[in-house]
This record gives sequence, C-alpha cells and structure tokens, in this order.
Amino acid sequence: MITDEKISIILNQEDCYKIKVMQKAISDITTPEQIMGGLIDGGFATALKTLYADGLITDVDYCDDLKLLPEWFRKAIKNKKS
Repeated sequence: MITDEKISIILNQEDCYKIKVMQKAISDITTPEQIMGGLIDGGFATALKTLYADGLITDVDYCDDLKLLPEWFRKAIKNKKS
C-alpha cells in the first residue's frame, strides 16, 4: 500500500562523499535524489525476492509490488535465474 507519508534523512559527510563518487561514475547527469531512488529500488527488489522466496508474500502481492519498480529493473529481475 502506498501512502503519502514522507521521510527525510540527513546524510553525514562520508555518505555525501560516496554519493558524489557514484555521480562521477554515471555518464548521465544524476542527482543525489536519483541515486538514492535507485538504491531504494535495489533494496526493495531484494526485499521482495526474499519475502517471496520465504513464502511471506503471495504471488499477487509479489507481482503487484514488482510494478513499483522501473521497467528495466523488472526485466532484469525476470531475466535473473538466482
């Protein structure tokens, strides 16, 4: 279920530095928000895979939640065998 709840975070200097290094490694102009969004998508995908493999979410919930990921990410998950 998606809510309108918002979460704000404050990053320390080390984490800000890490984001800047990630930005340098990406050929397209990328904002810190885009990087954080990608990291959240990665964590979300891992959580879905784990919950589904452990039988803690249904097929329907798994498929519905996959739709919250970008299309390229969904394709990568479906093509991955592990």
